[in-house]
Amino acid sequence: MTATLSVHVPGPWWHALSYLHETPLREGLRVLVPVGRGKRIGFVGKETSVFGDGPLPGKVRLRSVEAVLDDVPSLGWELWHLTAWMGTAFFCGMPLALSVVSPAFLMKREIFSFPEMPLPENTRTGGEEFVYREKKRFRFERYIEILGRNPAGPSGLALFSEEGEARDFWTALPESMREKGVLWPSLGGKRLAETWRKVRSGETTFVVGARGAVFAPLFRPEVILVDEEASGGHIGPGTPAFHVRTVAFRRAQLWKSLFLLGGRMPSSRVFLRGRLSCSSKPGKRLIFVDVGRAKRHDVTGVEGGLRLSGTLVRRTFEAVSAGKVVLWLLDRKGYAGEVVCDQCGRSFHCPRCGTVCRVEGESLHCSLCGEKQLFPRECPACRNLLLVGKRPGLEALLPIAERLWKGAFPVRLWHSGLSGEKRHLRALLEEMRRGGLVVGTRYALQLCDALPVGCVSWIDADGEARRPFYDARFQAFKMVWESCWRGEGAEHRLVVVQSRNVSLPWLGALKVGWDVFWRRELQERKDLNLPPWTTLLCLELPETMEKERLVDRLEAEGFAPLDPDPSGRMVWLRVQEGHRLFRALFPLFHLQSRQGDFPRITLWRE
Repeated sequence: MTATLSVHVPGPWWHALSYLHETPLREGLRVLVPVGRGKRIGFVGKETSVFGDGPLPGKVRLRSVEAVLDDVPSLGWELWHLTAWMGTAFFCGMPLALSVVSPAFLMKREIFSFPEMPLPENTRTGGEEFVYREKKRFRFERYIEILGRNPAGPSGLALFSEEGEARDFWTALPESMREKGVLWPSLGGKRLAETWRKVRSGETTFVVGARGAVFAPLFRPEVILVDEEASGGHIGPGTPAFHVRTVAFRRAQLWKSLFLLGGRMPSSRVFLRGRLSCSSKPGKRLIFVDVGRAKRHDVTGVEGGLRLSGTLVRRTFEAVSAGKVVLWLLDRKGYAGEVVCDQCGRSFHCPRCGTVCRVEGESLHCSLCGEKQLFPRECPACRNLLLVGKRPGLEALLPIAERLWKGAFPVRLWHSGLSGEKRHLRALLEEMRRGGLVVGTRYALQLCDALPVGCVSWIDADGEARRPFYDARFQAFKMVWESCWRGEGAEHRLVVVQSRNVSLPWLGALKVGWDVFWRRELQERKDLNLPPWTTLLCLELPETMEKERLVDRLEAEGFAPLDPDPSGRMVWLRVQEGHRLFRALFPLFHLQSRQGDFPRITLWRE
């Protein structure tokens, strides 16, 4: 008797591969199979066909499974079901989902023996609780109280948007709780493999960590917690760009766990679900300044320059004189946010996704997909040699700040992506102990956890809110709101917001709370049929795939693809009938139809 098995080999395709084995195998077992000229680890899928001792029907010529590496599915039933669900929910296929969920050591030809994963307890009811408080200390106290309800000790998963936040929560836990749990390693390698095996064997019932811990193979977690669930730090890099909160919610459903959500402010979906209200307001600490009346500092080669108000300069001097640290935040890396032709007005866009590129050093960088290209010598449209920048960035702001203060106190740059980040951070923290000025992006808000930040100044609040994305106002609001509350002593911190129009509704909502902001924002998005009222799918095509032909096929099948940039490689779709759209896109991710790279898919749900 011969069985034909479907085997999911982790990769960017959406379908399983077929192999022969002398007997049917249990779903989820790891097997060693030939793929091309090499050998790969795969997972036995659900579909199995059994034939007699004669030849296979038709002209099918299948290769055989070479080895079975498990006696019990290594991932366990819950992570296996989660992976199958992710393949459809995130439009990535089960093989690609497996490459994210499975730790690297499971992809080696080692034989492991794990215990059977228990089923959820029938007595559980699950449910949801919300803890939205501006001060981290108060949230942590509430989380610990909820985790302490179990007489046998904490059981569950606590997820945080930053590694530092996870470490802070771990430190805040009572010793008795830490003895039952483990802090999930931030990096891979031997330590991660040991921790994963320890959790999978049932030796540990409680895990604290950042994004990577969402796939910890826990037994029957009582509580699954996601702190700062609205943070972009919970969105996985690369493909699939999964959201930790969405994955954690599915795990809570499978285990019938209590799903606990918290943060300084909720996301759009949670606000709709929880009927939440904001209880804190920054009051007079929040200062709005009309930047139109501020002094302009010219920037060579960039139109408009940078404006720094007298209020901003005065508050900076007062805070540093008191031994505090001041943050000047401009969430725009590089020298200029855009470069245009002085003659024809043409902007330079990313050839991959169509987004306007910023000037960074001698290159153009895309802020959306990260694509880089050399700075052009001339305009490709009219051959004009005069190219000018718009919207000055951090590289332009830093020398202005240095000239303004003339060595009166330290002025330093801080943003993500700096080489030798840990070494530079240690030096920065030491230098700023007695006060100083840090010029940076929103990433610099992390310094509020380690330094006495007395003033945060937003150099161009309008620029944060006018990005060409539907969620631009939310991202701007969230950044300013975080600067009002993050870190010890934040209740005494001043926040200066420079704007060309201080009467904008999203700015006014900062005075009265995020519940007012969300009610206005969600009504507008509902009128325009934007997330969270719908889900947007962005399909990024490789150079080898004909965009026009794909758009025509999708339209013929009844979909309405959006093509805002015909010269770019992206196609947008509203996800209304998810299963039908999944079937329509399936052929693009099949090995037999592959032409070069596979497309990349990103979902926008918030």
